[in-house]
Amino acid sequence: MRKRKWWVVVGILALAILVFGAVGLATDYYVATGGNDGADGSQATPWLTIQHAINSAVSSGDTIIVSAGTYTENVQNGTISPETLGKKVNLVGATDASGNPLTTIVGSVIYSLDSDMNDKISIENIAFEIDTSTLLRLFGVNGAIIKNCTFDGDGRYVYTGEEEGAWLGIVLERGSSNGNSDALIDGCTFKNGLKGAIQGYVAGLTVRDCTITNVLCGINHMGGGGNLVVENTDIDVIAKSAAENTYGVRFASSATPNMTIIGGSISVDKNGLTPDSGRLY
Repeated sequence: MRKRKWWVVVGILALAILVFGAVGLATDYYVATGGNDGADGSQATPWLTIQHAINSAVSSGDTIIVSAGTYTENVQNGTISPETLGKKVNLVGATDASGNPLTTIVGSVIYSLDSDMNDKISIENIAFEIDTSTLLRLFGVNGAIIKNCTFDGDGRYVYTGEEEGAWLGIVLERGSSNGNSDALIDGCTFKNGLKGAIQGYVAGLTVRDCTITNVLCGINHMGGGGNLVVENTDIDVIAKSAAENTYGVRFASSATPNMTIIGGSISVDKNGLTPDSGRLY
């Protein structure tokens, strides 16, 4: 009987260490416009730049909390070419009392991860403003949640750019079996002259409760397999060139070509133009 009690105690202690140790692994780090990259990243002494916070984060599940203000940065959490893996960290901005993002990034953010690793990252409450390229790129990310963010094209209305996929809100890179999967874009706004709101390769994409307005193209699911689900999302696009496509939703063929659109609306403003042969509005 004593031996059994001993093993019960050992089991309970091991479980406690496992549970509480795992909880303790995730850490919140802080960034503020008045911070210092030489500080420790605590709430009392935050860092100055998001890039430094990404570089300094240690564990999967760490969260970078970015205070209200404007951050002019091109943030790289891993790279796309050459491919280097970043860290599975969350990025969370500040909001006002009504839930509107108060944290602005002028520039771009890249997340390059390994979709086989069940990434489950979250990017929330960020107002992205375009500078020279696409605002948010996801590369090999499984289970991304992009929530309550805005993507502003700064009135550019540029069809072509210095690279494929430039001038977009969100680009989901790569269409291989190790590409993006199970992405949720929830409660986001895309506006003001983006070339497109959401584009790329993903095995399973849900766009929910979003607003896409005054952009050249809406959602372009280019492949990667899985379903495209668009829920309660209003899409309003405008043509600016007869030589280029303008569309609300475009769904590429795949092994499981399932597209569902529930609620919301889609409007295409031809802007007095007639598309060239081979182009569509």
